[in-house]
Amino acid sequence: MDKYIMAILVMMPGFLAINTAEMLGKTRTKKTGVTLALEYAAYTVVIMLVTMGVSAWWPVGGVTMQQVAGGEMPLSFYAALMAVSVVASIAAGAVWALFLSDWILKKINTVNKGHGKNIRWEEGSLFHHLFNDGKPHFVIIRKDGEDVAVGFFHACSNPQDDKKELSITEYPEYREEWNRVKEGEKDSYLYITEQTYFDVSSGLTVIETQYPPEWLNDDQKKDSEEPVKDETAESSDAKAC
Repeated sequence: MDKYIMAILVMMPGFLAINTAEMLGKTRTKKTGVTLALEYAAYTVVIMLVTMGVSAWWPVGGVTMQQVAGGEMPLSFYAALMAVSVVASIAAGAVWALFLSDWILKKINTVNKGHGKNIRWEEGSLFHHLFNDGKPHFVIIRKDGEDVAVGFFHACSNPQDDKKELSITEYPEYREEWNRVKEGEKDSYLYITEQTYFDVSSGLTVIETQYPPEWLNDDQKKDSEEPVKDETAESSDAKAC
């Protein structure tokens, strides 16, 4: 078998698994080459075991690694092997991102709490763990004492990206209601704070508050001017995402 084809078969599983996990929400910070290689190898070992296990069911029977590496098998075998490897890679990344990582993290935190230790967050960042979870979060973004944006969290960049930015969906009503709260209005939903995130390195503060349920009702027509969507609060040195 051509050595370049074999190299692709060996390299492809980890690459597909890592990228699948990231596309399904598994974030991570920048890593050293050694750390990334170990993560890649961990995925690849699991996927290769699954792939070779499936190859044992090949009609010829008794397939060995020596036969595979030596190109002694028919072309249809390598095509099937590659197809199984692709499926196993995507499945491994999806299972880890959607189920296993969160389940393991919960078990670890149960043990940590039992020993009086602080809980651990996911591999990516605390910001992603708190806000980038697909749930509605009404937030106030504050930078250097100024309210940069007021609205629902929309999206943010990956923590490993060089450019750090996040997007907030704003309507005039949101800012007006928040201004009333700052002036002393205590009967507003926005007066009740859910949580506060503060990035020490950039000075960026994210305050999450409660919000009127009707603000998430898409059928309700707003009486104000056209909304300003996807306002972006950006800082070149921000580490929030």
